[in-house]
Amino acid sequence: MLVADEAHLIGVPGRGDAFEVGLTRFSLLNLQAPIIFLSATLPNVEQFAEWLTKLNMRRTAVVESKWRPVEIEDHFVECPSKEWEFNRYVLSQISRIRAKHRDQQILIFVHSIKKGRYIASMLGLPFHWSKLKLEERRKLEERFRKGEIRCMVSTSTLAYGVNLPADVGVIVGAHRGLSLVEPWDLRQMRGRIGRYGLSERGYVYWLLKRDYFDEVRLSVEELPAIRSVLASRLYFHLCSFVAREGMDRGEIERFLSRTFGWLTGAVDRDSVERAFELLERYKVLVGGKPTKLARASALMYVDPIDLAVLKKNLAGKPMTPKLIATAWASIPSFAYDAYIPDTLTIEINLPYSYQTLVANALLRWMRGDELEGVEGSVVRELVGDVERWIAALGIAGVDREYLKLLKVMLEQGVEKELVDLVQIPGVGRKRAKLLAKAGIKSRKEVVARRQLVENLLGKSVGRRVVAAAAAKVGKKSGKVRLVW
Repeated sequence: MLVADEAHLIGVPGRGDAFEVGLTRFSLLNLQAPIIFLSATLPNVEQFAEWLTKLNMRRTAVVESKWRPVEIEDHFVECPSKEWEFNRYVLSQISRIRAKHRDQQILIFVHSIKKGRYIASMLGLPFHWSKLKLEERRKLEERFRKGEIRCMVSTSTLAYGVNLPADVGVIVGAHRGLSLVEPWDLRQMRGRIGRYGLSERGYVYWLLKRDYFDEVRLSVEELPAIRSVLASRLYFHLCSFVAREGMDRGEIERFLSRTFGWLTGAVDRDSVERAFELLERYKVLVGGKPTKLARASALMYVDPIDLAVLKKNLAGKPMTPKLIATAWASIPSFAYDAYIPDTLTIEINLPYSYQTLVANALLRWMRGDELEGVEGSVVRELVGDVERWIAALGIAGVDREYLKLLKVMLEQGVEKELVDLVQIPGVGRKRAKLLAKAGIKSRKEVVARRQLVENLLGKSVGRRVVAAAAAKVGKKSGKVRLVW
């Protein structure tokens, strides 16, 4: 038996295609296994029932109910559209709501880290978001459960998978970057409100900009059908089918004919042909056969088109932060417009604003700057995935010695001249910069100038760093054993 919770996520770009293909694969391996879909926001339930029956040839029972143990009272508030006016109006509305519900607990949902920080700082409230350490998030949740925190700001981290209901919810806006938040995401936030056994009614305040007020109100009151997003990432899965599983065209079409996208017409023979043509154009496939790019993409689960573009961008082995940042940020998956913070210093201009954001954040990171806010989030996500991308590039044929240097530069946030230093245990980017400023730029120089190292880093730390460098260099000098 397979139980799929939050089944509406099949319609979420970047995630839904993997959900759909994975479920289709499961059904082929377990032909008559029962499949249970759970969701509070799945309007076209009959279509999904038809698909599940197609997958396992079993009758699908639909259990549908609009009953809630606690009634929700929705209040839609039309707000100014200009951002500065919206922010000021939101603060005043939240203050009014808090005064009205003085004895009740309130969750304020936002759709960006910047907005959450702004509201939390202006109103002196705690902020729950994904990049907080797990221990800190759990402390906030426990304090909220105990009633020690009466009002808290949160991103969607509390909308999924965390049982932390409140009496009152405030949903601030409905835009994330330049796009509207999906209506089922908004409904998930609404679903956190109302505490069974503790209150008879929950209250949700929707603070929506005038520009999209009517559109969003209608979509959350009458959810639109969940659609397959498989067509947008079909090329990615075809690459894996060919390179990893050795499937031919006939096998691929038979597999795809079992998907939700095929059932609803989102995927068909024409879209399959276009996806194959895309893979051939970027030489991921040649004559229908997998290349190194295809095998690297399938093995490391990275986008084959992004990999092809990145490999080409790195062909000249760029080593300066500016060239590396430009090469990395120019991949097609980053080719969309997004919010750029006013504080961002722009040295690199790329065709799309998100590419520009990534390039300049990465440039600052590799120059040794400390990043916060949106820039910090962008770089943390990228750096956290560097190892996988470096492995894929290596399989695809990029020079491995170059990739070793590139990996250190990206992970540590340093320029080439500091690579040797940051590989010494106990030396991070800050200490490496301090040593380099004093003219020490290699492990050999650390050993040779150990007195200066101790002066710069302190006697205890300096001695540990010199010993660690000596172990690499390998020469005997005083109490430190160094072996050349």
